Amino acid sequence: MDDSQPQPSADPQLVEVYRRLKSGDLAGAVSLGEELLAARPDDAQLLFILGRLAMEQYRWQDAIGLFDRMARLQPDPFCVGNLGVCHWKLGHLEEAQYCLNGAVEMAPDYARARVHLAGVLHALARFDEALVQLDVAAQLDGTDHQVPMRRGCALAGLGRL
Repeated sequence: MDDSQPQPSADPQLVEVYRRLKSGDLAGAVSLGEELLAARPDDAQLLFILGRLAMEQYRWQDAIGLFDRMARLQPDPFCVGNLGVCHWKLGHLEEAQYCLNGAVEMAPDYARARVHLAGVLHALARFDEALVQLDVAAQLDGTDHQVPMRRGCALAGLGRL
């Protein structure tokens, strides 16, 4: 799972979901998470974890539902950013841009959201705007390997490579 996520609380049940995930037992993590969600439908942290697990399994529509529920309970830049990525994966570019812009507004230093936003802007053929997001992302996190790759793609799209 992405390192730009909230860490589990001291809740031993959530810690167990993470333990199963980290040990490679994805099915066990999902099973326990869904069992817990049945008893705790408004647990924002659990919704986040299950949303990330759904993303790991390429279940984009399921992840959208989980992140959307979380965003209604507890707006969070990581949740909204992941919601944007899921929309992007399904080709819902306007929704993806809206969500990723929201994540950046909530957390201007969230470099990975800016990188993802640049990818969406690239898909919308808005290469100059993508480059602006990549410049900011590079200032925030000079180690993100996606920045130079996406910069090259945007420059190629502009015919400046």
